[in-house]
Amino acid sequence: MQQALREVAIVAAPKNEDIALAITNHYLAPNLRVSLREDFLTLLMPETTSRTESVRETVLGRPVRGQRVVEQTTSIRLTPDPDEICFDLVVAGDISTYAITDTGPISMASRGAGQFTVQKPVKICQQGLVVGPATASASNRARLTNVSTSFDSVPLMGSLLRTLARNQHAENLPAANREVAQKIIWQSCRQTDEESERKFAELTEQTEAKVWNPLVQLGLNPATFMETTEEQAILRLRLHADAQLAAHTPRPREPENSLLGIQVHQSTFNNAFNQLGVGGQQLSLEELFVRVQETFEAVDPIRVEFADGLVEIQVAIDALESGRRDWYDVIGRVSYRPVLAGNRILLEREGPIRIGGPGHRGRIEFALRTIFGKIFP
Repeated sequence: MQQALREVAIVAAPKNEDIALAITNHYLAPNLRVSLREDFLTLLMPETTSRTESVRETVLGRPVRGQRVVEQTTSIRLTPDPDEICFDLVVAGDISTYAITDTGPISMASRGAGQFTVQKPVKICQQGLVVGPATASASNRARLTNVSTSFDSVPLMGSLLRTLARNQHAENLPAANREVAQKIIWQSCRQTDEESERKFAELTEQTEAKVWNPLVQLGLNPATFMETTEEQAILRLRLHADAQLAAHTPRPREPENSLLGIQVHQSTFNNAFNQLGVGGQQLSLEELFVRVQETFEAVDPIRVEFADGLVEIQVAIDALESGRRDWYDVIGRVSYRPVLAGNRILLEREGPIRIGGPGHRGRIEFALRTIFGKIFP
C-alpha cells in the first residue's frame, strides 16, 4: 500500500495531489481512538484531601505560631485546541488557621479563613508532555479572638495595653491579610508544581516504556492526532507498518455523554500480530498446556475480526504435537462478546470453538478441542 501511494505521488500532477491524500485518508485512517470527557479526567484526580500543618512564619515582621487545616480538591478544566490535548490542572482549597502573635508583653490570638485556586497549564503535543508554571489567586480573612498581656494582673495597665493592641491589630489587618494571601499563593504554587511535575514525569516514563516504545519496536510507526473540545480530550493513533493498511471503514458513533470512549479498529490487532514475528516459528507452550508444541503458519498466524458485535479470533497452526498425536494445517476460530461487569468490560466466549483447515477435514477431534479450549479460555 505504501509503495502504491509513493508511485501515485510520483506520477500525479500537482493538481491531482488530492488523489493521493484521499487514498491515504481512506485506507490509512487512525485505527485507535480514545476520548475522555472532562468529568472523567476529574474522577482520575486525587480525592478531596485534608491535612493539618504547624504554622511558624513571620507576618508584618512579627513571629506567628499556630496550626492550620487545609482541605483541597483537584479537577481538570479542558482548553479547546484543534491539534493538541490542552487542559488546566486546577487545585482549589480552603484554609482554617489558629495563630498566636507575640509582640513584647502582648500576645494576640486570631482565627483565619482563607481560600486559594491554583491553575497549572498542561498540554500533550507532538513534542510530548509540556507543563507550564502554576499560577494562583488567594484571599484571607482574620479576626482577633483574644488579647493577653503580661500586665493583666495590673488593672489599669493591662486594660490599656489590650485596647492599644486591638486598635493596632485593626489598623494592620488589611496589610496582614494581603501578606498572608501572598504567602498562600506562593506555597500553593510551589506545592502544586513539585507534586504534579513529579507525577507527570512518572506517567511519561511509564507510557514511553509500556506503550510507545513497544509500538515503535514492533515497527508500527505510531502517529498521533489530537484534539481538545470544551467537553472532550480526543487522542487518535495510527498503527501500521510500511506494507500495512490502517482503518479503512467508518467507526461507529460512540454513545452520547459517555465518560470514556475507546474504539479500536481490527487492523490495530492484525497489524500488531503480523509484526510479532511468530510466523513460521516453532514455539513451546508447556506453561499453558502440558507438552504441547506448535508452529504457526507463516502467513496470518493470528487474525482478529470485528463483526455483528463480536470479536472473532483465528489462530492458524502449521503443526501441533501433543503426546502421540500430530495435527497439521489446522485453523481454530472462536468468538467473544463484550459484556459489562460493574465498571469493567470483559470478553466472554460466545458459542463453541470452531476447528477447520486442510488438516481437519471435518473430523471430531476431542483432544484437539481440549487443546484449543486451553488456548481460548
